[in-house]
Amino acid sequence: MDLMRITAPVDALRGLRDIGGLTIYPPTIEDLGDGRYRVAGHGPTSVVPELRARGCDVRVLMSAHDDDEFNQDVARTVTLPPEFVPPDG
Repeated sequence: MDLMRITAPVDALRGLRDIGGLTIYPPTIEDLGDGRYRVAGHGPTSVVPELRARGCDVRVLMSAHDDDEFNQDVARTVTLPPEFVPPDG
């Protein structure tokens, strides 16, 4: 899934939940003050043409591949190595 920033008029945003595979995060909605709003979403690359056809400006912030690499990096950072032995407390 790609992480996306979607900018559109409120009318276009209202119908986004109808797009299969797209998840919108309402707490991220930002009023741009010019009749347009910005919101974050996750979805497959295949939804981008549909979003654009509905009048949305779409910027892919992180591709599915980059997202997988990021998650693996985080997991490596927060996961203890198998040889780790906790100190006696």
